Amino acid sequence: MPFAKFALLSIIVLASVSLSAPARAGTAPAGQVIVASGTVEALAPGGEARALRRRSPFYSGETIRTAAASEVQLRFADGALLSLRADSEFRVDDYRYENDGGAGDRSVSTLIKGGLRTITGVIGKQDPQAYQVKTPVATIGVRGTHYEAVLESPGSLVLAAWRGGIRVQNEAGTMDLGAGADYAFARAEAARPPRGLLVPPPALAIGTPVGRTQPEGATATAAGDDADGQAPGDAGEASVTASGEGTTEASAEQTVTTGADTLTADGAAADSVPSSLTYTTLTADCGTCTPPQQIVVDQPADLPADVPASADLRFTSAEWDALQTTPHLGIGVEAGGDAFLGFDGGRVLYHGTNSPVITDNEYGPHEPEYATAPIVDVIRRGNAAVDAFSLPPYTVDAGYAVYWGTWNGNIDPFEIQTDASDPTVKELIYAPYHWLTLLPTDQTVIAARTGSVSFSNVVVAHGGGSGGGPLSPANVFFTAGVNFDSGAITSGAINIYNGPEAWNVYFSGMVRGSVLDVQVDPVASTVMASPNPVQAVDGDIGLVFTGSNGQAIAGGYMFQAISDPATHVEGVLVVE
Repeated sequence: MPFAKFALLSIIVLASVSLSAPARAGTAPAGQVIVASGTVEALAPGGEARALRRRSPFYSGETIRTAAASEVQLRFADGALLSLRADSEFRVDDYRYENDGGAGDRSVSTLIKGGLRTITGVIGKQDPQAYQVKTPVATIGVRGTHYEAVLESPGSLVLAAWRGGIRVQNEAGTMDLGAGADYAFARAEAARPPRGLLVPPPALAIGTPVGRTQPEGATATAAGDDADGQAPGDAGEASVTASGEGTTEASAEQTVTTGADTLTADGAAADSVPSSLTYTTLTADCGTCTPPQQIVVDQPADLPADVPASADLRFTSAEWDALQTTPHLGIGVEAGGDAFLGFDGGRVLYHGTNSPVITDNEYGPHEPEYATAPIVDVIRRGNAAVDAFSLPPYTVDAGYAVYWGTWNGNIDPFEIQTDASDPTVKELIYAPYHWLTLLPTDQTVIAARTGSVSFSNVVVAHGGGSGGGPLSPANVFFTAGVNFDSGAITSGAINIYNGPEAWNVYFSGMVRGSVLDVQVDPVASTVMASPNPVQAVDGDIGLVFTGSNGQAIAGGYMFQAISDPATHVEGVLVVE
């Protein structure tokens, strides 16, 4: 979900709270959170709970728990990705990654309840015996595989092999799923052989890739008219192991998308573009579904006058006073950074200068914590050189001027202040930083608009990437259709020609107040970086309406080749 990275118009409430998990002396994290939506907690073995959000570490021995209408996406140290559904519990029993997947490294976990989708990392590829996910019904062991497992009940487990092959085994029988097998879906129950399924059962249906009836490599062979087939097999202990047939192992990246959230991880087969795993939208047939939330994002309410400026020592009193009422947004992208963690945004100070101060509270405007969460990151220019600054700015109309620029942090870094109680605690980033500041359109104006509009006139384009840069309206092309009646954003495309690289990135989404909440389509999006073959692309986009009538959109983007993150492009733009 892009706006978990692009926290627009963050309302800052400062309190005496810790902004990060307590450090564990001598203990390396098992990984970190990429996206947390709703209520997500980590429970220590002793029962102590702490909230998780983007960039929070998690540790071996902890149990990750999601509440109703909540989900979390985790990146493990070995590159594995795991997405937990709502109302799930997942315990990291024993995790160690110190030898690049070699001797002593291991990943042993337990799915206590709910469901998960995962892409295995280095440990699962290097030593299949060192990887294990236990459930009440079966134990799952894989190698270089992308699969899903959901506990329908304590005695019933359903599985899908989305890429590669796995073997499902219990005391009553064995069967293969995925590449080269007759089935891609199965149900495992106690005291009966695993059964192949021609279509995903209801517990997996919301995870079916859009436009696909079977995962890659699977052939749907009917065992009768019923969708519930039976594959004969030998008896064995309850387990699921990688079959390895018909797959090509390679060090590459692939994506998992759940809802609006996209992840990237090592482990994709190198001979094909990974399939999108966007959850399908439930229709009116779902009697308990709630309609999509329409997000209201615009002028924030002022902070209470009695909140002391000293609560966040990263700001002076004058800055704090200004931050309470500023209506402007700042958006920044780190050149060559992680395409999901290097995107910052929120309320901004010093709009109209070459040294804006951008804040980020790490929540999206669709999340309940967004309005009250403390600022986590404060991004400042520091001693970085100003490589570019827009003077004059681009003026959409009266009162709506867009400024943009680049800080060159290659020699002298720009800074990210991460501790509200100590302004000297900083991350020093030795890389260029492209930024943009603007005034968003009032959300009531957007809500009143009707009809459909196509945005395609790129009036500002600024940035760079591995192709050399710089970017300009001459080599950046954009199109998107916005239906103000339905809120749908369709036919979205960004085409960038940066030196030897040709980027074709496609996206879609919905209007959420003044925000265009869009997601990249990693199936259709590609980059041709000569002399390399075409590569699949993923990344992040954050866009906002600006102008008195929302006649322009502005924002930033970060894209990277899934199989080679060193191939990347990032920048900011304004389109009318």
